[in-house]
Amino acid sequence: MSSYLRGTYLLAAAAAVSLVALATTTAQPPADNPFGPPLGQPAEEAAPAADAEQPSADKKAALYDAILDSAKRNTPVYWADEQFKQSTHIRRVLREPLNSIGIEVKDAPLNEVVKFIRDEYNIEVQLDLVGLDEIGLNPKEPVTADLRHISLGSALQLMLRPLELTYYIDNEVLVITTDEVACARPVVAIYPVGDLLEVKQGYERDATTDNGARRPEDIETLVDLIYSNVASDTWVVNGGPEAEIRTMQPGLLVVTQTQDVHERISKLLLALRLAKDHPAARPHRQMTPEEREAKAEEEQLHRGGGAF
Repeated sequence: MSSYLRGTYLLAAAAAVSLVALATTTAQPPADNPFGPPLGQPAEEAAPAADAEQPSADKKAALYDAILDSAKRNTPVYWADEQFKQSTHIRRVLREPLNSIGIEVKDAPLNEVVKFIRDEYNIEVQLDLVGLDEIGLNPKEPVTADLRHISLGSALQLMLRPLELTYYIDNEVLVITTDEVACARPVVAIYPVGDLLEVKQGYERDATTDNGARRPEDIETLVDLIYSNVASDTWVVNGGPEAEIRTMQPGLLVVTQTQDVHERISKLLLALRLAKDHPAARPHRQMTPEEREAKAEEEQLHRGGGAF
């Protein structure tokens, strides 16, 4: 394994350990826990002592943002792209928050907005003039937006969606084009998802098999989840044009989709990773046969039916 991939997996593992450590609080969550007490625990049991410092809403929000930011940075995806280095830079810029001035325009020509983004974020952005012409749009189509505190990629989607436009990355350029053209230019990405399929430590046994051993999640279940919840009408299996998912064991998804839909897949996988480590997601641990037998004997003794 290369040093680059090894470093990526180490970062992902470190983030996962941090999330699990936060999520597995038992008797009483720390004051910084943004999720609150575990499901089913009475509120008064989770309340801190009267003289304990109460965490502010800002402090909780900052902690949650830090967890989310760490998970975003360490949610792995590998792009099958000839211009890997430059394309990775563009995708990183798209994930970053807008600059402090945000994007505030009213009836501004589309080509001027494109120029602003190119200059402000130091990435090459071009309009697909032929594609725009095919749906009757021109480069000076008016754009109105007032956006702050979101990523550049999300801002672009919000601005372009009313015009039925989207974007893709090609030859080190962010190309703004029509949905139809983007669908004809799918991108291949590989998602490691083994952590979403593995049996969580401490919950290796439950009632899912005859001997009580817990099965890992089936990778096909995750594939069906994506087909059903992310741009469902774009997949070949659902009657769409070219998008598809292939699995490669252990724990890899090879996905052919548009750039826009890839971003939505990444968000779904991020949400699954965060939700999996929430206290409420912890499965109920079933007793082993030996534990059930011991419990039955103990109950028998309590009822006075044991031998003395």
